[in-house]
Amino acid sequence: MLQRVLKWFRKAEPVKDNQTIYSECYKDPKYAMGEQRFDRVRAAIDEAIVHLRSEGISNPRLLDVGCGRAEILQWAAKRGGFSLIYGEEIVPDLCGEFDGYHVEQIDSISESKFGGDIVVCSDVLEHIQPMETDAALVRLWNSAAYALIIHVAWFPTERVMQDGTVEQLHINRMDAMQWVGRLAMVTGKKTECWEFEDQTALLVVYDFDD
Repeated sequence: MLQRVLKWFRKAEPVKDNQTIYSECYKDPKYAMGEQRFDRVRAAIDEAIVHLRSEGISNPRLLDVGCGRAEILQWAAKRGGFSLIYGEEIVPDLCGEFDGYHVEQIDSISESKFGGDIVVCSDVLEHIQPMETDAALVRLWNSAAYALIIHVAWFPTERVMQDGTVEQLHINRMDAMQWVGRLAMVTGKKTECWEFEDQTALLVVYDFDD
């Protein structure tokens, strides 16, 4: 029995961290923000801008946490109307200074460095460990001066890595109402929620004086 246990330990693969996993994922050009998600988040940002203007706030700062290939930031730079456009990402190769925006490397969402009038976190939270959920939401909410926009998914997805191992990418699979509940506890505000048939949801929380 002991020999079998020792043999299992010798064969066990080391646990990969998220930076290792997603550095490999992003080497695949197909691993990118889908058009449907892009359209939803873009529309939510446009709506947030309208709300901010009604409160006398123009040229907001935009922060995208876990921005990936920076599709939202590229769109924002072309759109205009923002005083600052920042992104934060764990994959080093996706970080740097770009035309109209900057992407800073971070180790985790809970260590987010910047803030914004509008903060976006799109299809990121399902990739973190469940035990890290509250810390991540607190950090996102503290980073958002006026609007927090979150897109989440809870369908199962896995990826075969270069070494042949299989990684479950969506490991924090709370559904829309569970996310609404968690956000309510963290923010103390009403969460606007749109749930979609593809097991995804768009969540928006505003922080204006009542």
